[in-house]
Amino acid sequence: MTHERSYKKAVSKKESLEELERCAGTQFDPNLVKTFIQVLS
Repeated sequence: MTHERSYKKAVSKKESLEELERCAGTQFDPNLVKTFIQVLS
């Protein structure tokens, strides 16, 4: 999400973390999201 692709622009770190939190439990494992965000913070 934070790296530009030929088909999509990159998003900021803040936007990517918000996306992870918003999709936790549906698209992403909520336990992994929680741990991942803790590691990045």
